[in-house]
Amino acid sequence: MLPSAPVSEPTPPKIDGYEILGEIGRGGVGVVYRAREAALERTVAVKAMAPAQLHGESAALLRRDAERLAAVRHVNVVRVFEVGEHGGAPYLVMEYVPGPSAKAWLAEEPSPTDVYALLMQAGRGLAAAHERGVLHLDFKLASILVGPGQQAKVTDFGVARLADSVAVPGTPAYMAPERFSGVESEKVDQFAFGATMLEALCGRPVFADGVASQRDEGELARALQRLPKGRASQQTLYVLRRACAFDPAHRWNSMSDLLDALPPPPRRDRVLMVGMLGAVIVAGVAAWAASKWYLQPDPCDAVRAELTSSWSDETRSDVAARSGGRFLVEHIDTAAEAWAYQRESICQVTGDDHPVDALDLRVACLDHSWATLSGALEVVRERPDAAVAHPTAVTATLPDPLACADLEALRSGAPPFPSGLASTQTAIARARVLEGLGDLQAAMAALDAAAPDVRASEYGPLQASWEHRRGSVAIGLSDLDTAEPLLKSAFERARALKMPALASYAAQDLATLASRLGTRPADDAERWLQQAAAMAEGASPPVRRRLRTTQAQIAKSRGDLAGALVAYEQAAEVSSTDPLADAELLEHTAVVLRQLGRVVEANDAMRRVWDLYRTALSNDHPLANASEERLGTPRTQSPR
Repeated sequence: MLPSAPVSEPTPPKIDGYEILGEIGRGGVGVVYRAREAALERTVAVKAMAPAQLHGESAALLRRDAERLAAVRHVNVVRVFEVGEHGGAPYLVMEYVPGPSAKAWLAEEPSPTDVYALLMQAGRGLAAAHERGVLHLDFKLASILVGPGQQAKVTDFGVARLADSVAVPGTPAYMAPERFSGVESEKVDQFAFGATMLEALCGRPVFADGVASQRDEGELARALQRLPKGRASQQTLYVLRRACAFDPAHRWNSMSDLLDALPPPPRRDRVLMVGMLGAVIVAGVAAWAASKWYLQPDPCDAVRAELTSSWSDETRSDVAARSGGRFLVEHIDTAAEAWAYQRESICQVTGDDHPVDALDLRVACLDHSWATLSGALEVVRERPDAAVAHPTAVTATLPDPLACADLEALRSGAPPFPSGLASTQTAIARARVLEGLGDLQAAMAALDAAAPDVRASEYGPLQASWEHRRGSVAIGLSDLDTAEPLLKSAFERARALKMPALASYAAQDLATLASRLGTRPADDAERWLQQAAAMAEGASPPVRRRLRTTQAQIAKSRGDLAGALVAYEQAAEVSSTDPLADAELLEHTAVVLRQLGRVVEANDAMRRVWDLYRTALSNDHPLANASEERLGTPRTQSPR
């Protein structure tokens, strides 16, 4: 905790109708007593606040939150029965929970299933409080009480406001970056929940002292990536890492959305956990599963069969055995498992159990994701050596593991993907990987073969995607006259269809094209860069990083090395969890530094590139070897 003012000893309050039986515990804001309510003959908890902790407005805010919380009727929130005042300080009469905190409970080493269930319950309680306008502001394992039957009860809403007014109250290891500036919002609680659940599942805190979340976006991202997998699936890690994003705009829209995005439990635990995951697998399915699972084939098995047919154990092992191949395998596994988890979670759900539009949107999104993943996997199976040698060609094409869980984004974005166009989307994804591998003729052939279906589809998002990819390949082949109209059409379609990332990419490519065409006005590239920046505003980090990189490349092509260096440095400031993207950016920076005559800095940057490739891939991977050669002074240092 941050430093707090000395606590004056609160005396046990004398409340009509209640008998104080003894002290339960004490903390920085007061003492909790066990009491007996005579009228209802029940045991309650009384939290008496220390007068020295009150700072006028904070006490009023606490009272307001307590009164709102009293209206929350949720099984996973400690009930507030009464709000009063004793000796100039407020007190709360609350539900008595005869159990330990989650922090103490975890020391007993419960099963992974029980840990997951408890944290999901706590999340539902937090979401219910948010719906009533109540913020927690200091959520952590100690804020969860474990009641009979391992039922989670969230407590201590708003009491952080009573801490020392000199500093922002809260526990640094769970505080969102903006909280250090005094911001109070549901996104602050979401960050704390993500950090708490990650700690419970992975076995150690994400942010030991809060420094990363307070000061350094890059360090926060690296801390999230350094976590051991522990008891968490890849998709669970992705969902919770997004909850802990540095920028609140990149977190989930709400706690409910976060919880809905979390995957079902492992298949062996589906029946035991199904009641907890009511938002994903409903009670009707639970009853069916409990009585019929041993008699009937599981309809979700088809999902795994489909995945296995494209990403078999044999293919996976073959890729992993190659030098640096494990990096590619891990990224494919993440995307594949995320797709399978989400597809399984709705394979048995009907329109009666879930809003029809939500089901339709998620299924359409998952169909698009599968078609995209299939295109990437086709190339990996056919060209494993090339894919492992240039892994970002594949990883950049893989679908976002979380996109299909964000219903608000699906509802506000492009029209749903028609399943009949899956093979066409697969061809576009295949072309993107081939382009990344440098085989532009094969990429062009794949796109041209898909062209008749694209034109006949009248599905705008697919047409925009095809036009952008075809224009990008045309630029690579120096066919700029073909590329320009395609990219302009892609930009206009994507902008109209609310596809800002694609619109930004198309505008960036148009800026690159304009800088290469000597017949264009000098400000044509700048105009397209401005369009790209407008589309990238609030977009994901990869879009913003690519924008800065495009700006740098255009500045470099004009001979403005100083401007290029500034743009590359700005790109590096955008958070990234991809070490290969970091290495590629550093390599570009090193080239500019060398051209500016700053040889020592250039060599230092190239050494870091070499280290990144060796660590992420392998000591003898082609990218590591190439970066070592570019150092100009090969070193005999033993590999890490």
